[in-house]
Amino acid sequence: LDATAVDICLGEDGTVTVTGLADGTYTITYDLAAPNAATGLTGMVTSSGGTGELTIPAANLTSVAATQTVTITSVEDANGCTPASVLTTTADFVINALPDVTNLDATAVDICLGEDGTVTVTGLADGTYTITYDLAAPNAATGLTGMVTSSGGTGELTIPAANLTSVAATQTVTITSVEDANGCTPASVLTTTADFVINALPDVTNLDATAVDICLGEDGTVTVMGLADGTYTITYDLAAPNAATGLTGMVTSSGGTGNLTIPAANLTNITATQTVTITSAEDANGCAPASVLTTTADFVINGLPDVTNLAANAGDVCPTTADAEVTISGLMDGVYTITYDLAAPNAATGLTGMVTVSSGTGILAIPGASLSNLTAAQTVAITGVQDANGCQSAAVANTSATFALACDIYFAGKVFLSGPYVDFVGLMHDSLRQKGLIPLNQPYNTLTDFNYPGTETVTPAVLAVTGVNAIVDWVLVELRDKTDLTMILHRRAGLLQRDGDIVDLDGVSPIAFYGAPQGDYLVTVRHRNHLGVMTSASIPFGLSVVTIDFTLNTTANYQLSGSNGSAHAQRTRFDGKRALWAGNLSNTGGTGNRIIYQGGNAEPEAAFFTVLLDPLNTSFLTNHIAVFYHRCDGNMDGRVIYQGANSDEDVVFFSVLLYPDNTSALSNYVIFEQIPH
Repeated sequence: LDATAVDICLGEDGTVTVTGLADGTYTITYDLAAPNAATGLTGMVTSSGGTGELTIPAANLTSVAATQTVTITSVEDANGCTPASVLTTTADFVINALPDVTNLDATAVDICLGEDGTVTVTGLADGTYTITYDLAAPNAATGLTGMVTSSGGTGELTIPAANLTSVAATQTVTITSVEDANGCTPASVLTTTADFVINALPDVTNLDATAVDICLGEDGTVTVMGLADGTYTITYDLAAPNAATGLTGMVTSSGGTGNLTIPAANLTNITATQTVTITSAEDANGCAPASVLTTTADFVINGLPDVTNLAANAGDVCPTTADAEVTISGLMDGVYTITYDLAAPNAATGLTGMVTVSSGTGILAIPGASLSNLTAAQTVAITGVQDANGCQSAAVANTSATFALACDIYFAGKVFLSGPYVDFVGLMHDSLRQKGLIPLNQPYNTLTDFNYPGTETVTPAVLAVTGVNAIVDWVLVELRDKTDLTMILHRRAGLLQRDGDIVDLDGVSPIAFYGAPQGDYLVTVRHRNHLGVMTSASIPFGLSVVTIDFTLNTTANYQLSGSNGSAHAQRTRFDGKRALWAGNLSNTGGTGNRIIYQGGNAEPEAAFFTVLLDPLNTSFLTNHIAVFYHRCDGNMDGRVIYQGANSDEDVVFFSVLLYPDNTSALSNYVIFEQIPH
């Protein structure tokens, strides 16, 4: 006779396997040791093949026991026969406690469709358990099981994704049973629940991406389309030449569109085609598509403008009439936006202008409105260069140009008038000034062949100066267009000194042409009763005073073309000096540009009628002397004389007679002014 027993759980019947008996039915008498001590207990055993089972009712096994001993004391067969002596056959087994679920609790984290669910189970003693659970709709299932290893009172139950195939705003899991490693479970069905969300995966059906071209050093911007509104973590790869994999960035989609920023640190190489491939899009719930994505976008990474050899220079300008032009060199051909600063006195920063560079050179125009304060040294500093791709150069170092802002040009001319000129003295007489006949206002506004409306006036103090700088008369200085010689661009009335100097209204300074821009001009000097003179070519006017000495035979004079042209625009005096031809006493019949002694509109006729009609010539004498400031005063002695000594008729006569081209000494020869009209 022998006996063995299997371990049980509290509340279960004990099972003792009895061996060594002949086949048949027996009444077994047995005792239980502590902690479930009892004696004389009986139970039926049917032995078959030498083995049978004795059941010890759970009611006799109410205490947990690490070792519960059962002792068989008697075996009675079906005939009521028992052994002669008391038996002592024993078997030991364990009575295991049931899992303590008093404090059982469960929580679950939200998941993404396709992921396993994770339920955190708390309140169990450390150990390994088989959890039985039910799932509510929409993933309804009952009697599912999973293993949980509890450590420190906490363990995790994994719900396979195969059981969670539907999206759910609330998925409930109910724990119905907990079986420990001994196979023990609570006596009653459990109802411990946990709720979690099964989130849908991002819908990438219509996912698309585009990217804008950028400049080296800028972040890339990829526009991501086709995602539902929300925040996403985008995983992407970059192709060569900036190859990288597994990069991530955040995108907030609104209205189906959002921007992914690729840091400049990942885009360090210039390329005509940079491909970015989106491989995953994870939403705010941490959900990503089940498969790897292959949505791509291409963009250009443009190089920055090369300013290594950048240079600038500028010419002087008058800003009231023209923009300043800065010549930019050292850039590749193309269109650029130049950023520049102006130094004082026109200080300004961050100004911009467009420059088209061709063959390495372009012009930056600085508006004259930005240069209202005139200065001999205006500095412009180039601070930035942006090309047609919108790419801004690296810092521009020490690229500047300095130019003058000047709107006035100055002329210091010299000319002699033949009428008052004294040969071999090299001076003109100043009889008009001595007699107080020179008007304080310029006289050319009353002469129709001059028609100059200027308002120049002189003070008596200037006319009081004596000596070589004494004033002889007013003259008119013109600046003409270098292409259209008849076009008068600027005019000023000035004063003529005895030594031939043409001065401004203060009697000392060069003639100032206020507001006239620097440039090339032909210069004419005209007088009210002399034929004027003009330079043979244009003269460049800049910041410096332009000096022209018309009294020198080395100064080239303009000559008209055709039959009226002459190389003798001025008279060469006996001392070798040149002087304007005297005797242009009238503009009768529009003849103010010529000298006529005999013939229609002859100059002496003007002198004749001036004398005859003088209010003081009450007797209408032809030898009357009219004393006043008048065009017919050819020798400028303050007297108009038609007949008699020093007559003004003689001035005309000798000009015609001595004109070099009048080789036949004709009295009706006409001298033409060598200035285009």
